[in-house]
Amino acid sequence: MNGQEKLILVTGASGYIALNVIEQLAKLPHRIRATVRNLKDEKKINIVRNAAAGSKHPIEIVAADLLKADTWPDTCKGVDIVLHVASPFPSETPEDPENNLLKPAIEGTKNVLNAAHAANVSRVVVTSSCASVYNFTAKNTTFTEQDWNKPENAMPYVKSKILAEKFAWDFVEEKKSKGEKCFELAVINPCFVLGPS
Repeated sequence: MNGQEKLILVTGASGYIALNVIEQLAKLPHRIRATVRNLKDEKKINIVRNAAAGSKHPIEIVAADLLKADTWPDTCKGVDIVLHVASPFPSETPEDPENNLLKPAIEGTKNVLNAAHAANVSRVVVTSSCASVYNFTAKNTTFTEQDWNKPENAMPYVKSKILAEKFAWDFVEEKKSKGEKCFELAVINPCFVLGPS
């Protein structure tokens, strides 16, 4: 990021990765807007505020739900960069993976990207997973941007990450193919994240 102050949106702010992202952003001169589902959950709000302690600007915490498209336009308004970290990560496969895992991941990414595009955000960074790329049966293989895990063979969490990331790349390509200006997309694919919940 250049030296110019920016407004950076972090989705899923009370999650482990997002809290660490906020801690790092707080060391920079940028303004931070962070999303949570429920502004009445004081415990989570305080955790997010504490992560931003020491920031040059007070953190702005807003309510936004991955499945409620109407919560994202105002959330993205005036934002320069979106760090889309929010996505369900259950400790075990839910009884209804379609509605509790796949839909929030894919529809949530769709809602965030549509709002980011409408708000003329310059860059979006999506947190995906190495599971989107990595074929667990491959031996001595170097994986590139051209490699995708097969969603039809994947467990629900892995499938949600594959399909959400594919949607993000397809979204950008579709906008560009129509000659529309679109944000720059970057995707990170962590393998295994450990830390306190």
